[in-house]
Amino acid sequence: MRKGGLSSAPARGPFSSRARSNPPSPAWAFYSFQARLDAPALGEPLEAIFIRAPRFRGLGPAVEVLARLGEEPVLVRQGRVLAATFHPELTRSRRLHRLFVELAAACATPTLEPTALLR
Repeated sequence: MRKGGLSSAPARGPFSSRARSNPPSPAWAFYSFQARLDAPALGEPLEAIFIRAPRFRGLGPAVEVLARLGEEPVLVRQGRVLAATFHPELTRSRRLHRLFVELAAACATPTLEPTALLR
């Protein structure tokens, strides 16, 4: 199924188990955890904070997995669409923000290829 430009069938909240919680603050203890992601497409592991996170199911063949939590894809890209099951704005890393800006710039400048952070 294609939702908003991404070939995927999202499932709601499978990562929200209290048993997996390692929250950055006690207020989030019921529904969040922090993890280090395998992200070879970004060059190095990525810290991520999950809050009632959905799951990607049924990814289409055009969807590129950029990061995983174990075997689960948690950061994906299809063309100019970038989707995550975690909150990159809650960590200190700005790599995903830079990639997002590159994707937006590529939309405005068709000759620009947003791959600098994917090498």
